[in-house]
Amino acid sequence: MTDPWQVLGLSPGASLTDARAARRRLAKQLHPDVNGARRPEERADLERRMTIVNEALAAVVAVISTRGASPAPRSGAPESGGSVAPEPRGPGGRPAVAAGADDDTFCIEALPVRAFEALFVVAYGLGEILDEDEPYGLDLYLPVPNPCFCHVGLVPEAGGSIITVSVSAAEGADPPPVVAVRELLVAELDALVAR
Repeated sequence: MTDPWQVLGLSPGASLTDARAARRRLAKQLHPDVNGARRPEERADLERRMTIVNEALAAVVAVISTRGASPAPRSGAPESGGSVAPEPRGPGGRPAVAAGADDDTFCIEALPVRAFEALFVVAYGLGEILDEDEPYGLDLYLPVPNPCFCHVGLVPEAGGSIITVSVSAAEGADPPPVVAVRELLVAELDALVAR
């Protein structure tokens, strides 16, 4: 494959949000269903090019996720420069996204209805929503970091929601580590709230 950063039109220091935006921009140009390609050879060419874009995004996401391999300090924990890292925010602007005790969970300080709405928006941008059980679950197909099926469950917990993530293989590929999918969802939720 060619340089994934070049495929997406990004510099190697780009963020996950930048990478997702670049993929969405390219998908608007290249996706056969959006582009209106009618002839089989046009569709095949666009599908091939869209596959290259999706593979580039997967490669870039893998690099970006390894950049953040060591957890960032939480609010109240000084960074090396002595400043305080901001607390992640969630729906309603309250402290919201924090790693759970397990690799497959995280918390959102929003009741399941609000948490579900935020996850629905994020899931819609990441892949394809296969089924929904509002406000307690979503079944998704995610093309990145590896093609996989993902179930996201929401459970009310003391004014917030505990989110559980499970993944299974799709398209004969090995499923990505559940922690990679969880971190992708957390990053996208953080980006959604920052807008």
